[in-house]
Amino acid sequence: QASRWSANFDGVNDYAQLPPISGVQGLSMWVWIDPQQLQNPNWIVAGKTAVTGRKHRRQLLNEAVFLSTEGAGSAFESLFVDAVAQPLNWTSLPKAKWAHIHLETFTPFDDALALMAASAGSPPSTAGNLRGLVAELYVWSRKLTTRELNGVYQGWDAQANDGSLLAYYNMEEGQISQNYDRLKDVTGQMDDGRLFNGAFFIISVP
Repeated sequence: QASRWSANFDGVNDYAQLPPISGVQGLSMWVWIDPQQLQNPNWIVAGKTAVTGRKHRRQLLNEAVFLSTEGAGSAFESLFVDAVAQPLNWTSLPKAKWAHIHLETFTPFDDALALMAASAGSPPSTAGNLRGLVAELYVWSRKLTTRELNGVYQGWDAQANDGSLLAYYNMEEGQISQNYDRLKDVTGQMDDGRLFNGAFFIISVP
């Protein structure tokens, strides 16, 4: 059964922080972006210092992993909105409605991603905060097939048999308290993420 909860961000200085995760190549989530933003630019996802490569690890610039009103980082290869491929830019993201967003990178990377704000080191900066909602966040270790992506879009919420689902945050912490500040990875593989500066849970889903 899919979650009934989402995380609410007011666009002032709140954001979500995921733990360090290795081998990330895909992100899936439902988002609702408020057309009336309080800041400019706005960021939906941002890396700190992405690291890629196995035998010879090399550090990428922070700017390589992001999607914002200023553009998309060079690490990202593709964007799907409601399971349909779209140009990799901000204008492809619907506003004032729920949309399923799926991002994939050229190669896997290691990072601790921030959501709904820019990230400029640790902790993330409170610049570029995005006003809106996030629900049903998946982190993948590989690109998804068309069938898999459609399954996630249609509400699939089980763990992938091949272990490619690195983390899944279903926002059910709202049942504990709307002001609970943890994002629990229900796969049990990763540490929990956190909500900062007053972001809270509400019953509101696609």
